[in-house]
Amino acid sequence: MELQIDPSWSFKETVEHLQALKSQYEGVLALFYYRDLKSIVKFKKATRDAFYSLNLREYQKDLIWEYMNGFQFLYVLKSIANRQK
Repeated sequence: MELQIDPSWSFKETVEHLQALKSQYEGVLALFYYRDLKSIVKFKKATRDAFYSLNLREYQKDLIWEYMNGFQFLYVLKSIANRQK
């Protein structure tokens, strides 16, 4: 399974879709049995690679990936996205 991440999205567009993407991400992770670590790692790596392949600044990719894994708040990303042109 893959999340639908459009490689042409700007940071602002990505942030607009993040809540839905995180919900899908968590839903897919919930489908895996806790013993199926290979599948979990493969899915997480594919998702991370999809975000890091976006044409964004490195810190923006880091913030997105932190949010996807529960280490950042969406309001922070929205605030940063709203300050950009």
